[in-house]
Amino acid sequence: MRQEVLTFLEWIFREGRGIKDFYTSSVGFVSAPLAPLYGITGDFSSDTPTRVDLDPTRRSGLLTQPGFLSSYIHGEDPDIIHRGVFIAQRILCVELPPPSPLATPLPELEPNMTNRERVEKLTGVGTCGEGCHSDMINPFGYAFENYDAIGKYRTTDHGKPVDAASSGTLDGELKTFSNGVELSHLLADAKQTHDCYAQKMMTYLHGRLVTQEEKPMIDYYARLSRAGMVSLHDLELALVTSEAFLNRLP
Repeated sequence: MRQEVLTFLEWIFREGRGIKDFYTSSVGFVSAPLAPLYGITGDFSSDTPTRVDLDPTRRSGLLTQPGFLSSYIHGEDPDIIHRGVFIAQRILCVELPPPSPLATPLPELEPNMTNRERVEKLTGVGTCGEGCHSDMINPFGYAFENYDAIGKYRTTDHGKPVDAASSGTLDGELKTFSNGVELSHLLADAKQTHDCYAQKMMTYLHGRLVTQEEKPMIDYYARLSRAGMVSLHDLELALVTSEAFLNRLP
């Protein structure tokens, strides 16, 4: 799973593709152990990844790959909350408040209860976790309930139809989506996503947080990226040849 993610990101970089392709490409790099998980057949006789075109109605970029999905699990079920936290913090640069000291573990699953219903029982409407979870975390996690704990596609959960529909805030507007594929495409089109990537890349390259004076530069490249006018390769090249990078303070 990890190998597929790394091969996928290398392919985006090498092929001159952009940040949007992180979340919209249905290309996968499948090895023999992954083929049954994806439900595909073919000559996957080794552990070497083979490029395949996956079903675009079920797979759309990094967030629908097992490498991401299997990283956040709760026992034998997907971890809705931490899938959502990852998207909010790492993809959208949302600053989440720390968990409440009153927070408790998820309740045990009851008969005929879905994973989503269990999370809603703890953090849904009328609970102490409603504020943060219902607006900034849970919606992004719900979108990927069509994938089980190891990233295999599913239509039912504990005997009930999967409900992956929700609404979340992107670029200051409430966006509605019915599943992870739709959310992935919304993320690809959100300026907030491109802004966050540029900000985190600059932070990594500089070894420090970006300054207020550097925000216009981030905004400029985020707009270019969102418009599909700069590849991932060229974006990173521009950042390491910028005045901000070459003349950074000690």
